[in-house]
Amino acid sequence: MEFKLLQQKIKQSIENNNPFELKRLLESDSSQINATYVFGNWLHTAISLDANIEIIQCLVEEGVD
Repeated sequence: MEFKLLQQKIKQSIENNNPFELKRLLESDSSQINATYVFGNWLHTAISLDANIEIIQCLVEEGVD
């Protein structure tokens, strides 16, 4: 999957509080777990979007820094 499209889908899964889709996407490209962009990393994104605990737990279990 194209890099930008994958990042968009990861962000959407965080916004939609969908830990199953998030896990699937992160496992499809493990380099994405610690990807950073203008807003920080995925953990920063999840917190800023008030994601549920399952999203935070998924990110931690996948190895976010």
